[in-house]
Amino acid sequence: MVIFGEAGRQLFSYLDEFFILVCLPALLLNFLRGEEIKGKSVIIIITLITFLGTASSLIQDVPPLIAMQGFLLMTKGLIYLLIFINIPFSKTDINNTYKFIKGAALVILLFAVVDFFIPAILRGFIGLGTSTDTKLLNLPSLQSVFVHPNIFGWFMVLCGAYALAKYKAEQKINYVYIATLFFLFAMMSFRFKTVLALLFVLIAFYLSSGLKKSLVYLLPASLLTFFVFIVFGDYFLGLTDITITRYISADVSDSARKALYQVALLIGAAEFPFGEGFGRYGEFIARQNYSPVYYDYNMNGIYGLKPEDPRWATDTYWPHIIGKSGLSARYYCWAY
Repeated sequence: MVIFGEAGRQLFSYLDEFFILVCLPALLLNFLRGEEIKGKSVIIIITLITFLGTASSLIQDVPPLIAMQGFLLMTKGLIYLLIFINIPFSKTDINNTYKFIKGAALVILLFAVVDFFIPAILRGFIGLGTSTDTKLLNLPSLQSVFVHPNIFGWFMVLCGAYALAKYKAEQKINYVYIATLFFLFAMMSFRFKTVLALLFVLIAFYLSSGLKKSLVYLLPASLLTFFVFIVFGDYFLGLTDITITRYISADVSDSARKALYQVALLIGAAEFPFGEGFGRYGEFIARQNYSPVYYDYNMNGIYGLKPEDPRWATDTYWPHIIGKSGLSARYYCWAY
């Protein structure tokens, strides 16, 4: 039995665009009524991206439909940010949102446990396929109800960070236990960047106690770090080794990720300041409508980037920011 078929997944994937179509006209209407629109810096950045990306698309003769889709994918996050900046949230709204996220987090944790024991059955049941990505110790890379382990890992880190913030505010030890649980599940996504984010959160939490307490806790914190390394040292070293192999030591012809990064830098240098235009490099639209740029840079023969099976053409995020709109990439990175 499959809960979500192909049609259901496609419909669900358009919910974020539907949200924008509902909220953006309302925001524009408020502006026409004379209400102040917050987030002027975000508007400026979107305008810059639009101008430079449009100029790039015209220079590179990108078909209008592909350029429009690429523009939406690139600016969607900024548009969401602009919308939420202008939504007035009361304390009741925030509490209700917290309760919803708390409930969702518990459900996602439950599915993660199921995903650990019977990943193929769970993913086949909810329509995510039956393949499992095994990493260290032959354990499955958890993704729960998400389409990719990376998303699951980031969500777990977010929930753990929130629990630490609650502990900081209320000094209840239970929140430390909850944060630890979420962080352990985040590690089970086996994603290097997720682990880096987790470490950043822990370091920021440690330093937030102030200089005096940080010095006082330096010895116990060092002992705890040493203990964690003894227990999870193989995990961290193994994950680091996998990342180095994929991004650094692997030959470009064997690593789609490395090729995407290297060619993005070449595009940034060769096509500065405009890049290749919207929808032409390192994104879903460039994968769906196989981009001629991949032929220009001889990427069409790389496994995972071949036109008949470009499965890894969207496997990493930053190359499409660098490669498709040149100078506007800098403003985009600064905004986030």
